[in-house]
Amino acid sequence: MTCHRCGRPTRGVGYVMYSRHRDDPEDYRHVLCHECNPAYEQERNQWHESHPLPSFEGMAKQDRTAAIQKSADAGHEHMRDWLVAERRA
Repeated sequence: MTCHRCGRPTRGVGYVMYSRHRDDPEDYRHVLCHECNPAYEQERNQWHESHPLPSFEGMAKQDRTAAIQKSADAGHEHMRDWLVAERRA
């Protein structure tokens, strides 16, 4: 297994895996070495702060679930794009 950010092997070093909380394709999983993980967490936290969830007041449960899923998908796409950009840098 290799780190999705730096490309180094994680064998013997350990890794952190981020995945979705549902059955998703393999590309919905990020594997990071312990050196790259803090930068990933910082970027993810900054993205969530700048893209807060909408107010759920008065929303039906189905609409609320859809809004949460849309936000989760957008956040994951951002982090996947960030990882690819970091690899190219």
